[in-house]
Amino acid sequence: MLSSFQTTQNLAAFYLSKQKSGGIIYMLVLLTFLLSIIALPFIKITITFQSRGQIRPLKENNTIIVNLSAQIKKVNITENQTVQKGAILVELNTNKINEQITLNQIKLEEIKNFITDLTELTQSKYSCQIKTLVYQKEFQQYREQIQGLSAKQNYFKQEFNRFRKLYNKEVISQMEYKKKEYDYQNSTSEINNFKINQLSNWQNTLQQFVQDTVNLLSQIQQLNEDKKQYLIKAPITGTIKNYSGVKADNFVVPNQMIAEISPNGNLIVECFVLPKDIGYLKEKMTVNFQVDTYNYNQWGLAKGIVTEIFNDITIVNNQPIFRVRCKLITDQMQLKNGFIGQLKKGMTLTGRFNVTERTLWQLLYDRMDDWLNPTQTMS
Repeated sequence: MLSSFQTTQNLAAFYLSKQKSGGIIYMLVLLTFLLSIIALPFIKITITFQSRGQIRPLKENNTIIVNLSAQIKKVNITENQTVQKGAILVELNTNKINEQITLNQIKLEEIKNFITDLTELTQSKYSCQIKTLVYQKEFQQYREQIQGLSAKQNYFKQEFNRFRKLYNKEVISQMEYKKKEYDYQNSTSEINNFKINQLSNWQNTLQQFVQDTVNLLSQIQQLNEDKKQYLIKAPITGTIKNYSGVKADNFVVPNQMIAEISPNGNLIVECFVLPKDIGYLKEKMTVNFQVDTYNYNQWGLAKGIVTEIFNDITIVNNQPIFRVRCKLITDQMQLKNGFIGQLKKGMTLTGRFNVTERTLWQLLYDRMDDWLNPTQTMS
C-alpha cells in the first residue's frame, strides 16, 4: 500500500517537471517568433537579377576592305596575328599608276621648256637662244617672215621717196604719188600687224601652257594620293581575324574584304538584358560578373559598373533584348594562392545586377500581395 502511494507521487512529480519544461520551450519558440517578426523590417537583403553577357573590346571590329581593282604584290598578315596601327597589311601592284606619274612628269618637263622659250619670245628678245626644236623652227619661220616683210617695206619706202621727189617737181600726178604712199604705209602696217599677231599667239600659248602645268601638277599630286591606297594599312592596333586568305599575284576588286581587326585596349562587358528587367537598370549601377571560365567558388566574382544602356532592342537568337555595356573595374582575377587569370575578349559570363535593397518585411508583403491580390492572380 505504501509502495503504490510512493509510485503515484513519483509519476506526478515527473509529469509536473515535463509540463514545466514544455512551457519553457514553448515560451522560447514564441519569443523567437516574435523577435523574428519584429526584425523583419530591419533585416535587408540585396535584390539582383541575372543576364548573360560577353567580354568584348570597347570599339567595334574594323573590317579591312579594298576600294580598287589591282593585283596583289605582297601580303603581310596571317590569322590571329597582332598588328600595330599603321602597319602595312597588303601591298598592291602600282605599275600602272607609276607609268601615269612618269608620263605626266615627262610632259610637265617638256611644257616647262616650252614656257621658258615662250617667255623669251614674248619679251621680244629675238637674239635669244631657243631650247626646244618646236620653237626653234617657229622662231626661224618668224624671222624669215619678218625679213621678207622688211624687204617689201624697204622697196615701197624707196619707191615712195622717189615718187615724192618727182611729185614735188610736178613731174608726176598726185594720184601716182598717193598710190606709192599707200603702198608704203600698207607694207609698214603689214609688218607691224604680223608682229602683233605673232606676239599675241605666243602669249596665248604661254598662258595655256601655264594652265597645263597647274593641271599636270594637280594630276601628279592626285596620282600620288591614289598610290597611297595601294598600301592597305591597319587603321587600329589589334588582332587579325576572319582573314580571307588572299595571296600575292591574286587580283582584288572594289569592296572585297581582306580581313577584320579585333581592337586591343580597354575591355568592356556587353550584357543582354530582357525587356522585363531593363526598367531596373540605370547607369553607374554596380554589377558582379560570374565568368564561365573561372569557377566563382574559387576565383570569386569580377566587378563592374553600368556605363551605357541602349535605347532600342536588338534581336538575338529570335529573342528581343536590350544591350547593356559595363566597365570592368579590373581585367584579371586571382586565386587565394596568388595565381592570376586574365580576362580576355570573347569570354562569356553571367552578370548579376544589384537592383536594390529590400527588407524581409517588404519581401513578405510582396509575396502575400502576389497570393491575395486578384489582379496579380489573374495576370
